Amino acid sequence: MARTPRSALVFLAALGALASAGCPSSSTVKCSAGEVNCGGGCQSLATDRINCGACGVVCAATQVCVAGTCQACPAGQAVCAGVCKDVTSDAANCGACGHACGPGTCAGGACACTAPAVDCGGNPACVNLQTDRAHCGTCTTVCGLTNQVCSSGTCACPAALPDACGSACTSTQSDPANCGTCGYVCPLSSETCSAGVCACPPSLPDACGTACTSKLTDPANCGTCGHVCPLANDVCSAGACACPATLPDACPTLCTSLQTDPANCGTCNHACGSGQTCTSGTCCTTGSVACSGTCCAPGATCGCAGGTACQTAHDMGVTPVAGGSRAFFDCNAPGSAAAALDAAQAWDPSGSATTASLCPTTTVSRLSSGSPQFCATWDHGGALTAGHVVVVQSLSCQCPQPGDPAWY
Repeated sequence: MARTPRSALVFLAALGALASAGCPSSSTVKCSAGEVNCGGGCQSLATDRINCGACGVVCAATQVCVAGTCQACPAGQAVCAGVCKDVTSDAANCGACGHACGPGTCAGGACACTAPAVDCGGNPACVNLQTDRAHCGTCTTVCGLTNQVCSSGTCACPAALPDACGSACTSTQSDPANCGTCGYVCPLSSETCSAGVCACPPSLPDACGTACTSKLTDPANCGTCGHVCPLANDVCSAGACACPATLPDACPTLCTSLQTDPANCGTCNHACGSGQTCTSGTCCTTGSVACSGTCCAPGATCGCAGGTACQTAHDMGVTPVAGGSRAFFDCNAPGSAAAALDAAQAWDPSGSATTASLCPTTTVSRLSSGSPQFCATWDHGGALTAGHVVVVQSLSCQCPQPGDPAWY
């Protein structure tokens, strides 16, 4: 009988070990292909040194995990970050794990540096004394200033920041903390340093108190330094205080809108009562609207007589075509010719509404502008058909009958 390879036996044992190790179910942690959930984390049993072949199986310090089996590294190699490395020749692990040669090679476990790099005994061992800020010119010379560079083995400030001020390289031509000379701080907030001189920037050209600002737009220095716009929400425009367009009305302490402010409704300091809102400068029950100082009934809107009177919603009786509305708002008595015209316009706003004498009494007909075309007729007078509406898919209109939908 053929024997099962040892590696296969290890992986079979790993499956049983998962349950004994108390690993969470796969429904808790989803692992990718080739990984197993070990104690809440996904691991590869083929390569993980602390879960080698099975969860919880830890390889010795001198071993790595290969195909789910703990194996010792070949002679001359060491376990570095879980991988066997030849510390006699690996430039990243030369002589010991983690000891790097830098710009050099590793031979016999020792770093060999190639000019201009030299061995300064650190990690990395080889450094370029011509460019390394931590070893500039000599192994022990550190370029100590912020922004300083090592150039040709000498610490120096770069061309863009040529001046050594305190602990950093900077430019006394542009640094507001060292403007013109080291240590001179531009006195105003927002001030800039240009050509070694402190000045307010073009966007904030005026020096007021301790800051650069703009007297054209700053409500704390409007028109002149120290002039504060008196109202809350005031803005400064072209050097003058004014209420903004969204809050156009000046009340004693603030800018507001007398059309919508429940604390200043219609006039300053006129407050709406509980359950009321301010609409069009009138205190009305929440949900209703106002027309020329009159609160409309719930469900009504404002639009009659040039938007100065309340109007009520009416059902025009039939399903509207695209773009139409089931309801129409009119300023006319339901059942009048004018109301019938409004109903027709609600049904199809893109069509044309006309009055006609199709039926025994005057009616309103509406032809849709699309295809197929429809004709809708609202009757509004007489005893036989008054108050009914009919829609036909034809250019030939019909007269409504008592059994057709009612619209008033």
